[in-house]
Parts: sequence; structure tokens; C-alpha cells
Amino acid sequence: MAVKQQSQQSAASPSASGQQREARQKNMAPSNGPQHPAGGASSPQGQGGRVGCLQLIDNRKWHYVVMGLLFIDFFGNAVGVGFLSQVTYHTWALKMRLASAGCCAIYAIDMLLRLVAVRSALCRSPSSLMDVFALVLVGGAAAARFVKADSPAKVVITQKGWLDDEAPIPRHPKYVSNQIEIYIASAYCLLIAVRIILKPRARVFSKKLHNHANSDHLRISMDSLRSSLKRIPNISEAAIEMMETDLVMICGRNDGEMSRSELMQFLERALTYRPKEISASVFLSHLRDIDAQSSLFIYGASDVVTSTLRHWSNQRLALSCTVLVVLINASFVPLVAYFMSKLGDEAFPQQVIKVAITNRTQGYTIRTDIRYQNLTTDASGVDIELPYIMPDKALKLGVWGILLICVPFAIVDFLMGYFQSTMIAKATERLQASLLKTILAQPTLFFSQRTEGDLNNLFQSDVARVNALWQANLMHPIVSIMSGFSFLIYFEPSVGMVCLGFAAMIVSSGPQGYASKKSKDFGSKNAYVSAEFQNAIACQKVVVRAYSIQDKLLAKFDKTTQTLKQSQFLKDFWAGVVQIYVDSAMFFFVAVMTAALATKVYRADITAGDFFSAVTLMSRISTPVTVLGGFMRVAIGNASSLQRLDEIVREGHYVCIVGPSGCGKSTLLGCLMQFYEPSDGVIAVDDHNLHAYSKSSYMGQI
Repeated sequence: MAVKQQSQQSAASPSASGQQREARQKNMAPSNGPQHPAGGASSPQGQGGRVGCLQLIDNRKWHYVVMGLLFIDFFGNAVGVGFLSQVTYHTWALKMRLASAGCCAIYAIDMLLRLVAVRSALCRSPSSLMDVFALVLVGGAAAARFVKADSPAKVVITQKGWLDDEAPIPRHPKYVSNQIEIYIASAYCLLIAVRIILKPRARVFSKKLHNHANSDHLRISMDSLRSSLKRIPNISEAAIEMMETDLVMICGRNDGEMSRSELMQFLERALTYRPKEISASVFLSHLRDIDAQSSLFIYGASDVVTSTLRHWSNQRLALSCTVLVVLINASFVPLVAYFMSKLGDEAFPQQVIKVAITNRTQGYTIRTDIRYQNLTTDASGVDIELPYIMPDKALKLGVWGILLICVPFAIVDFLMGYFQSTMIAKATERLQASLLKTILAQPTLFFSQRTEGDLNNLFQSDVARVNALWQANLMHPIVSIMSGFSFLIYFEPSVGMVCLGFAAMIVSSGPQGYASKKSKDFGSKNAYVSAEFQNAIACQKVVVRAYSIQDKLLAKFDKTTQTLKQSQFLKDFWAGVVQIYVDSAMFFFVAVMTAALATKVYRADITAGDFFSAVTLMSRISTPVTVLGGFMRVAIGNASSLQRLDEIVREGHYVCIVGPSGCGKSTLLGCLMQFYEPSDGVIAVDDHNLHAYSKSSYMGQI
């Protein structure tokens, strides 16, 4: 199975200085950059030009200029779609078409430069491929707006159905127009929103192809470096102490992670402290197992959602029940919108006149004349009653429908909480069991590179934070948003597509990346503080009291907690900014769309019932979006814990089975391939016995 996971790798041992100079002179691209066969390799000047082109389009200024242009293009067309109707869109259509065409030209230039620079490496990034496909669709939608351009001279009105189709003899036909550019513009807005979501992810991938991008963004664990130095044979304590001093002087800190340049500076000095009987290459070979990981990969909201759904997928029954109950719960919103539409179009009066009448015996009285929606006027000015509109029945249907929904809503809400809690409890229990099972199966090197406090922190802090993250209500807003937007697009297609694009754009953009970095920084510092506290307690009887170093430990711990306090403030602050960003943006956009719909009602483009229905759906949809923003706040705050657990409890990684001849390697392979059945026990994959599947079905999945 394919799962997304962080590629945490050991830093390769540095080569000799002569080899380093040779590599720098060749100016070779990193291994994940565009590669060419030896026979058709491009010249170094050509590769340098491509890298320079890639650096140009990935430049911060150019990137944000294109992103700003995308947002302006989206918002301008969204306002036009919202305030104009199918009848009036032609008044602004030409200006918006030309503006979008100019924007598309810039999009095409940007993508052309990216394709020239990236070439075949584009196929390694799904986000980049989808971005190219989205741009093609954007270009197609822009071209369709010119082909299907609205024009008063080309209007064709045709009859399609009846307004009173429920009447025995329909008399009021329903007409449709061939002016559909407003709907194409709505689809164009939705595709622009997709590009706004995908373009930053495509940029993250292409930045990895820059010269030395991989090595420049490697972060090396200082603790793992210290552990590797201590394992060097015949290394003296004095040499360790001198290298420790140089390490602190170069990095400016005692713990955490160091960059590639800092590592190279340290190694140049460390070579002078090596034992005399060890050569430089042998000395460096002992450092090949230090921990290094890319600083570019940090769990964001999308990674948290993906990992959460992966952990939940093991609880199939509870997850299926939760999804079913959430779907039922989400269907209540369209029902309320339907009842509001019936009340607005059929039950509410179209005119109310109150007249004061003077009476000698009773004084002033108020006479109220109500004209309901079922009354209209014929060509001769005589009032006639429409039999297919019944205000009394519409009022009863709307009022009783809204009231009776409360009962199943409460029941479904209770069931949703029950099934979701059951699913989270089982997923947490499985995570804890898998974590312990995985840690116990690790080699000795794994434990030598980590303190007991680090491993205890996984169980005591990270699992608890992940459990709190899973309880932040993810399933309900996702399903509610999907179903709500589906019904909104059905009731009001143009506004629905624009709102869907804006909501997706807001949820997946904003200050999430910066907030994720602050969360990861806090997670590493919090783990270090926990480990330091537990180590101090463990050494209390033997070392601390014996040498009376309580004051020194307290001073060091106080300094560490001050740093942790600042890191926690930044993590919580930026996580809150993410939710504020989502809430404020959705409130603003819903207000703009509500004003646009009110304008359409004033111009008789839509009915009052359509207005009530659309506003009800938008307000109910914006609530799950803001709830999802709250989940993102909690997700970003706890993303570092989930990322650390996923790095330990991995799925989909390769396992190499080794051993001497006759130990059973071939026998195990035969059991896995179902060549013969085991005499005792079972062979299981993801807790599923392979014997329960037919050989043809099993072999078809390999």
C-alpha cells in the first residue's frame, strides 16, 4: 500500500576535502534533479541555465506576484458572478473575459518556464502534474468564455417545462436562455481556486531541484552526532570535550539541529582531534549513521488530515458508522433550506396593507389586507388564484418540517459522538500497541541515538496530544462541507461553485506553513525539556545529591524552560491566527455573496425563497468551514507529535530478512507467496490471515 511518510535518512559520511572540491567544481545538480543519460547529457552550461530558470520562477517575488494575480482573477470573476445574473452578465462580460485572458497569458509563461526547467522530473510530483492539468482546464474554460460569449443579439429563449406543472392544466411555461457564460465563468473561478491550492505545493517540489537544495536544507541532530563521536574507537575524553566546545562555538547552541554548513565546519576541526592510528576516511566513516532530515518537510494541515484518516482506516466498522451518521446529519441542512424556500415562495404574503379606519363607537381600528403568493392579475386586471400554490399547506410544511427536524437531529448528533469516540479510542489503543511493538523491535543503534526521556515522551505526551487532535471534530465538517456545497450548487449553480472554490482555497492556504514550522520547533524543544527533566530525576540519588549540583541543574532547566515558553507562545499564537484567518475570510465572503444575492432579488433575477434557501445553505456551510479551521488550529498545534509518531510507527516501508543458510528465509518467502501453508500459526498482513484469500486474488495484489 502507498502511504505518505517523511523520508528520514542518515546523513552520508562526508568525503575527503579533495573530493568535495571536485564536486563543487563540477557544480552537479542533486540526485533528485533532472537526470540525463550519459550519451545525451546536456552541457554544464545548459544545466546551469535550467537551474537558473527554475530559481527565477521559484523566486519569492515572482511566486507571490503570480499568486496575487491568481487571487485577483478569482475574486474579480467571483464578484461578477455573484452580483450579475444570466440576463445582465453580458454588460461586464467582455471586460472580465479580456482581463482573464491577460492573466492566462502570464500563467502560461510561468508554466512554460517551469516545464523547460523541470522537464521529466515533473512526473515525480503529483502536485505539479495536477497543476499542469488544472492550467489546461483554466485555458479551456477561458477559451469557452469567448466561444460561448453572451450577446444580446444572440439571445435565444426556449420553453423548458412549466412553473405550474403540478396543476391539472399547466398554463405558466418556464423559459430558459442560451446565455450561459456566467456558468462557465463560475467553473473558471473554481479552477483558479484549484491552481491557488496546487501552485505552492508545486513550488515546494521544484525548489528541491535547485543546486544543493537537498544538502542545504538538511538538519542534522546534534545529539546523534555526539553519540557517533563517543562510539569512535580509542577516542579520548579530552578530545570529546574539545570537540564539544567547538560544536557549541560553531552552532551557538547546546542542543537541537545543525545545518550542513555547520556540520562541515565542525568536521574540519574534529579531524584534528582524531586518534593517531585512525585515518581521516575511517574517522569520517564512523559518522555515517548520524540522523539527518529535510527541514522542508513539516507536517501541515493536509498531512495531518491524511495521517489521521490513515490511522482511522483500521477501524472500518466504526468509521463506516461514523460516516453514515455524519451524512444523515449533513442532510438536515438542505432540508432546512428547502423548507425556507417553501416559506419564502409560497407561504409568506407578497403584499400586506394596513389601513387605519375611524369608527365613532370603537375609535381607530386597523384593517389588514393580505395578498398571498397564489394571487396574480390577468391581462384584463382581474385577480385570479393559482391553484398550484397553497399558502396554508406551504406554511404547515415549512413550520412543522423545521420543528420536527430537531428530534432526529438530536438523535443523530448523539450517535455521531458515540461512534466517533469509539473509533478514536480504538485507533489510539492500536497506535499505542503498534508504537511499543515497533520500538521493541528496533536495533541497539536506535536506542543509543535517543534518550529514555525521548521515548517516554512519545507515550506520555505525543500520544495524548494526538488523541486530543483526533477529538477536534474532523469528520463532521468535511462531510458537511461536501454535502452542503453539492446542494448549494444544485440550488444556485454560479454562487455555489464560487463559494466552493473560495472555501477550498482558504482552508488550504494562509499562514499554515509558518504555523507548522513553529509547531515542529515547539515539539522538538518540548521533547528535549521532558527528557532533561526525566534524566535529572533519574540521576537524583546517584549524581545530583552526591555532588550537590541542584542549583546548576535548576539554572540550566530554568533557561531551557524560558526558551520553551517563547516557542509555545509562538506555536499557540500562529495556530490561533490560522483559525482567525479562516473565520474572517469566510465571514467576509459570505457577506459579499449575501449582498450579491440580495441585489439579484431586487432585480427579480431570483425569488425571495431562492434567497432564503441560498443564504441558509451558505451560513450553515460556513459554520463547518470555521469548525474545520478550529481543527486546523488544533492540528497545527499537535502536528509535531503526530509527525514523530508516524516516523516511528511507519507503514509501507521495506524490511530485509537476513540470516545464515538454513535459517528459514526461503521457507518464509514460500509461506508469503502461498506456495505451501504453515504447519503452525498464521501469516497475516494488517491483521488479515492470508489463508482467507484465494491464491489468484492474493497474487493479483502483489
